[in-house]
Amino acid sequence: MGVNHMTKSQKTNFTTNVTSVFTGAAFFGAVFGWPSMEIFGRRRPLQMAALVFNVGAVLMTATTHNLGMIYAGRVITGFAVGILTAVIPTYISEIAPPPIRGQLTGFFEVSYQCGTLIGFW
Repeated sequence: MGVNHMTKSQKTNFTTNVTSVFTGAAFFGAVFGWPSMEIFGRRRPLQMAALVFNVGAVLMTATTHNLGMIYAGRVITGFAVGILTAVIPTYISEIAPPPIRGQLTGFFEVSYQCGTLIGFW
């Protein structure tokens, strides 16, 4: 993809853009996630977000020398992750027994943040 031939500032811009499009799309996914789970319930948005995430992952994996596909894949996966981070805690809190509801929701949050940390690192 020509990353080896980029200047230091071009590499910085590329890295910043790849990170930013994911985070921006995650915001819009989270905003979209709430009405979708209110309309369709909790499981359907989870299933659709998992499918959308896989489409974005395939785009990023299958690309050869095409930064546009990387950006598109990051936007698609970011949107799906935004939906998932909106829907999963609600789903957990609705199906979990009351004595461990907070623990399970907290475990999801800690796991998600650890995965995000590792992913951005």
